[in-house]
Amino acid sequence: MKDIWKEWEKSKEEEFFREQNKKALAKLKSKIEEPSESEPSNPKRRPHKNLWKKLLGAMGLRT
Repeated sequence: MKDIWKEWEKSKEEEFFREQNKKALAKLKSKIEEPSESEPSNPKRRPHKNLWKKLLGAMGLRT
């Protein structure tokens, strides 16, 4: 009888943790903004992209 009770408690715990994991996963997914498929991906400009070229050119060290 104790074994049955332990198994029942274990299944309840597993169910509880499954629900908690689902809630946590849903919360994380809501934080992540996924671009819609109909919207083309438009990468944002990075102002630091050519920074080294500009700095070296200003110092006269550009090759």
